[in-house]
Amino acid sequence: VSRFPTILINPGFLLKAPQYDVYATKLASFGYVVVRWDIPSETLSRPIDDVDTVACIPQILDWIDTNCHRERIGKARLDAIAAATEMDGKSLSTPPRPPLTPDEAQELSFADTSRTLLVGHSRGGKIAVLASIDPRIKSLFLIDPVDNTRYAPKSERFPSALEALKANSNSVPIAVIGAGRGGDCAPIGSNFESFFDAAPAARLGVVFPNAGHFQFINKKTDVQRSVCNEGKLPDSVVQHVTATALTV
Repeated sequence: VSRFPTILINPGFLLKAPQYDVYATKLASFGYVVVRWDIPSETLSRPIDDVDTVACIPQILDWIDTNCHRERIGKARLDAIAAATEMDGKSLSTPPRPPLTPDEAQELSFADTSRTLLVGHSRGGKIAVLASIDPRIKSLFLIDPVDNTRYAPKSERFPSALEALKANSNSVPIAVIGAGRGGDCAPIGSNFESFFDAAPAARLGVVFPNAGHFQFINKKTDVQRSVCNEGKLPDSVVQHVTATALTV
């Protein structure tokens, strides 16, 4: 029975899995197994550090692999949220998840995690880079990624993804999508340009000069609209082109 590449979508800080619907739907229509996830317990006053967030990625891939042992029937089109994690002291624990529906189990059984594309938006791009040491991850797609900033300065629990990229000459192929008007939320020195410059030779770069940092997501809140500048390019265009680039 054929198995299909897995695509895991990492959200930005305090963003939720449904805000990436446009990408999950597009990718699933091409036959990929798409898994979105988020951390419901994370808040502005109680953020989860990068080290613990990165540790979730192999746990999610392991969870997918466990479900892949189930009987494989039918063709895969998945949009599962392999989600909720809770903070317990300084470590993350993964509580029991609701049982998969029969359809979800059938779909998930087609996932091939040995061919995983890790997608990350904003801070999720940073997390994707730091998690890419897992041998199951074969490529990265970073959407307006953000490294350390003055709000999350470099430390033991918040390492630099840019430094990790520069130190790893054998990094997996990387595509970097950037927003030309995203500087208020993705400052110079920590933004898409720095990720592209630090990436290995196998890289692709796409820039939307007149788009903002949050124009890549749908179902934006008023707060999200006010925090980061937006360009004149319609959200639908930014998202459609980004989703199309993901399928190439």
